[in-house]
Amino acid sequence: MRILISYLSIVFLCYSTIGADFSVFEKDGRFGIKDGAGAVTIPAVYEKLGWSTGDQVVYEGVIGFRRDGLWGLVSIKNKILTENKFYTLSTFDDGLLLASIKGRFSNHLFHGILNPDGEVKISFNYFGLKRLENSFVATEFDQYRLKVGLLSGENTVLIPIKYKSITSVNNWFVAERFDQRKDVYLGDQLITQNLDSVRSSIGFVAFKNGLAGYFDKKGVQKYPFEFKNIQVTDGKVQTDNFPFWEVFEKESKVLEKNCDSLSVDDGLWTMHLNGAKHKVFPTDQFKVPTKYELQEVVNDNLIVRHIKTGKWSVLDYSGKSIVQDQDSIFASGSHYIVKYDGKWNLYNGFGTKVNRLPLQSLKTGVGNHFMAQRNNYWGVIDFSGKTYINFKYDSLDIAGDLYIAKFHSKWGILDKHGNWKIYPEFAEFRVYQELIVGRKGAAYSYFNRDQLLYKTTFHIEGQLGSSFIIKDEEEHLGLLAPSGTIISYPSFTSIKRIGDYFVLSDSSFTNLADIEGKVLVSGEQAYEDFGEVGEDYISARRNGRWGFVDSQGRLRVSNRYENVQAFQEDYAAIKLRGRWGFIDKSETLKVQPHYEEVSSFRKGLAIVKENEHFGIIDKDGEEIIAAIYQDIGRSANGNYYLTNDQGLIGLADENGSFILRANFASLLDLKDEILVKVNGKMGVLDYQGNQKFKISYSAITEQKGYLLLRR
Repeated sequence: MRILISYLSIVFLCYSTIGADFSVFEKDGRFGIKDGAGAVTIPAVYEKLGWSTGDQVVYEGVIGFRRDGLWGLVSIKNKILTENKFYTLSTFDDGLLLASIKGRFSNHLFHGILNPDGEVKISFNYFGLKRLENSFVATEFDQYRLKVGLLSGENTVLIPIKYKSITSVNNWFVAERFDQRKDVYLGDQLITQNLDSVRSSIGFVAFKNGLAGYFDKKGVQKYPFEFKNIQVTDGKVQTDNFPFWEVFEKESKVLEKNCDSLSVDDGLWTMHLNGAKHKVFPTDQFKVPTKYELQEVVNDNLIVRHIKTGKWSVLDYSGKSIVQDQDSIFASGSHYIVKYDGKWNLYNGFGTKVNRLPLQSLKTGVGNHFMAQRNNYWGVIDFSGKTYINFKYDSLDIAGDLYIAKFHSKWGILDKHGNWKIYPEFAEFRVYQELIVGRKGAAYSYFNRDQLLYKTTFHIEGQLGSSFIIKDEEEHLGLLAPSGTIISYPSFTSIKRIGDYFVLSDSSFTNLADIEGKVLVSGEQAYEDFGEVGEDYISARRNGRWGFVDSQGRLRVSNRYENVQAFQEDYAAIKLRGRWGFIDKSETLKVQPHYEEVSSFRKGLAIVKENEHFGIIDKDGEEIIAAIYQDIGRSANGNYYLTNDQGLIGLADENGSFILRANFASLLDLKDEILVKVNGKMGVLDYQGNQKFKISYSAITEQKGYLLLRR
């Protein structure tokens, strides 16, 4: 008897093991399930068994069935757990299932999570669901974009569904906003917001507006946002401070800040902090609440950004709010273009929203009007928010005081009132100030504003000064004036501009033309190239030798030189037998050619190179500074930097007299003062060599008349 019981136990164990291996089978076009022993556990009565992904595996003792095109859930004992009501049904993870239903008022699918008993764990309200740690990232869709949030396994909202993306870093959830800023959550608790970036460690280092702060693993901020960087090594926190800068105007200190660098525009300063920009204004000029950071002064009002939330507002000079808590604000005339939650609105200078319905996009139009997008179509509203040009265009842009409009996939030109000046029949338009080019197939129409100039097959290839290079279908090049007038028809292989002249070349000839296209030197004169322009003389090459023609194209200096430089102060540098000298405009040799290199003359002096060293000569060829320097260069103020063989720099004035001997590692000549560097430290000297600022700073720069000194 005991033997029989043992035998039956073994058989039962084997059967149970085999029975756990289920497989889908087909009979007469219907599907069922057999266990590992071949016994039918679900008869072949279903349209399909498996999952909407195509898999046919039993999962947690259940499998999907399809009937009438919809999916339901059945156990391996053939118990219907849910009716066939899902458009998709698939395995998820952790013993859960992902299903979807169709929305009541749309064809969108809404997803939810089921357990193997068919009970709803996450409600069917979401465009998408995916696992993140022990929670679920849920996706919703509004009229404009997809948004995500975080749900717990109990279907409660941990992080609001308003973000672009959510990631997890060491138990922290980093939620990226649509303005690329980041908020950090610990579970459902918002720890900090409006961050540039987050770096996880024991706790995490966060950057806000370029400033680093530190939070411990419980989410408590231990270090405020005021550091350049924070490192955590073996549990120890190390902070790096920003450099300290002082700004002087002449002898007066106007500003001191800790930052990477400073820049100035119209007397208003910007601090640069780890790539972020902070405006710096005279604090006694504006009354800005401490919770805001001033961004811009426009229309006698202040555009500010909330330090904590990153939201934008407009305040008056007293600090009273005009427009409050927006995602972004742009001033346009007396109005403000405002973005909030992906939608755009127009506010007047009194803080009143003037458009009735929110807009998909909004930008400055012609005059005091605004281009706007609504229901995927573009139109124009006036300063009071009323429709001025109807919303019916695929696209809209400005061309001076006109609009370039795309209508039913074709482009045309509207006047500022919305009347067609050029009917929409073009595949594209390109705007070059007042010149507008429309393309229709391989043909181009050129307009000056709305006036047709001509139709042709050539197109604009690029810009050369204020003129345009054009190219035809055979790859030949020509020139257009800014107004669209043809300077030269396409017939050249290369075009360059020298001064107020054009050099137009083909494989067999080169022309020199003035700015209006008048040919001064034609190809019949056999010039190969034209080079530099100076004092109405243009260097010209013929038979491999250089000379000069004048502004009328007449030969003034014979083509006898290996190379030349432009005339300056009535002298031109010429090269003969590998050496440089100087001639005047009558081609009289003024300085014998025996130098390796020369510069042009400036205030009667020229830099020359002799025996691998540089010096300075006058127009008579007399040596003013001996050729003993490794390098000599002119400063913007007309003085001369002198670098000796040890790499040390000095300074001579425009007459060649020494200001500073070559004793400095670096030197910058400013007006009335000189920045110098010695032994890794910088200072400021006057032209007599006296220290205006001691040589004790790590860096000194000059901007628009201000001196910036870094400790």
